[in-house]
Amino acid sequence: MIDYRDWQIPLGRRFRALKLWFVIRHYGAEGLRHHVRQHVALAQQFAAWVRQDNRFELAAPVPLNLVCFRHRDGDAANQALLDRLNRSGDST
Repeated sequence: MIDYRDWQIPLGRRFRALKLWFVIRHYGAEGLRHHVRQHVALAQQFAAWVRQDNRFELAAPVPLNLVCFRHRDGDAANQALLDRLNRSGDST
């Protein structure tokens, strides 16, 4: 039996470091900092929109670029929203 996982590039520490090195080389340290700052700013803007909408609430603080929010009507409303988003296939 062929084990296809042996055909891929190993994801050890050295290879992960190489991927990071390529990203830094492509964008530069300042370009990477700009990219991260821009994503944090977008998350803060989205968190502000959630705070302004009475239907939703933030489930956790937003210190960086991860926004956890939920519908105030409970688990059924959250599940319905998730199902609707997944069915649409729209990632934007």
